[in-house]
Amino acid sequence: MLFEFPHPDPPPASGWREYNYTMIPGIDFFAPLAAFCFSTLITPGPNNMMVAASGVNFGFARTRPHVLGIVLGHAGMTFII
Repeated sequence: MLFEFPHPDPPPASGWREYNYTMIPGIDFFAPLAAFCFSTLITPGPNNMMVAASGVNFGFARTRPHVLGIVLGHAGMTFII
């Protein structure tokens, strides 16, 4: 159970639908999150430029830790939001 309430009438919350006294995230929650993830992954930002320059200067094998750091950083940022 994601969030439980001690009484049978949970308070209404925007973006959540009620099911069996448990609040389950609905489309109002996941649509903005998906839009954020998609837009931050495809836009040419500083990470893409740094990885391209690192790949040219040091090669693919030595650039992999940089790419891994970007992937973990994006996953962490998405998790925090």
